[in-house]
Amino acid sequence: AWRCEATTVSQELTSSADVILEAVLVPQLCSASAELPLELFMALGKHLQCSNAEEVRPHFEALVMRCLKGRGGGISLLQSIAVASGNTIAECQEGGDLWEALACHAAGKLRSVKELELFHCSAPPTSFQRAVLEKMKGWQRYELLLMLGLL
Repeated sequence: AWRCEATTVSQELTSSADVILEAVLVPQLCSASAELPLELFMALGKHLQCSNAEEVRPHFEALVMRCLKGRGGGISLLQSIAVASGNTIAECQEGGDLWEALACHAAGKLRSVKELELFHCSAPPTSFQRAVLEKMKGWQRYELLLMLGLL
């Protein structure tokens, strides 16, 4: 009986949290999106319901683009891979503006063997790997080709 009561309380708390998120936090998240750190926005985005994600998505994508341009604290290699891989609320379509900007950014971040290994181990989609490779030059490109087994 205790487990049933605990489950009910847990479900009530979850639905209360969802109501608070939808009614209070989502509008504030959208209005303050330009000032939020990308990490916080990414973490909050994981907990949004589908209806909330639709409302927040354009603000998140705009923040990612600002960060890619060097404003808003920048964006890490792993964050760019997460967005390109579809692990965030962003709609990152292959060949789109966001996709191309992320590929260009990732290619620019791959300057050492450690960064190349990090990229390889994070297992981004093959299409993103190819997009990044197209934007790379020098020894880093050949090293990544070897790591990916393409050379």
